[in-house]
Amino acid sequence: MADTDVPPAFSLLVQSYLSKKGLSGSAFAKLVDADQTYMSRCLSARRYPPEHLEPWADALDLKGEERERFLEEGYLTRTHPYIVSLVERQRKELEKLRRGKQH
Repeated sequence: MADTDVPPAFSLLVQSYLSKKGLSGSAFAKLVDADQTYMSRCLSARRYPPEHLEPWADALDLKGEERERFLEEGYLTRTHPYIVSLVERQRKELEKLRRGKQH
């Protein structure tokens, strides 16, 4: 997949965490020892994030389910769209099941 095919969901997720933490893209780039141009392109969905996202999750101090979701979304960015659609379908089915158990 070319970098022009980057889905925007993960970059939006990272941006939301940066906003919550009061961090700029350049400050985050320094925290994770990344080039600022690369980070800017990742945050605007013009480049794929790195293959190993644990340092990003660590820098954002993500724990538990929040961390798992962050890593999963990042890894899905590099996954074929057909597989992503299957994962999304599965998530929807699981959510239906959870809602059904609550009632």
